[in-house]
Amino acid sequence: MSKLTKRQQEIFKFIGEFSTRKGYAPSVREIAASMEISPQTTQDHLDAMVTKGVLTRSSGVNRSLRICDVSQLDP
Repeated sequence: MSKLTKRQQEIFKFIGEFSTRKGYAPSVREIAASMEISPQTTQDHLDAMVTKGVLTRSSGVNRSLRICDVSQLDP
């Protein structure tokens, strides 16, 4: 499994904190706004994180991001 980039770690942390606080996953737009990046760039990071195996999501389902592997986060 490839290591997450710094930005991917920030996104991963945001998803975890948001999900814990709200009880559901953030949208791509919410992630993009919090990271101050475009929704497309956010989507590219999420695609890479799914490929790396740290996130899962259901195709065509909103707010379906789920954390799989926390071992990729830096302490």
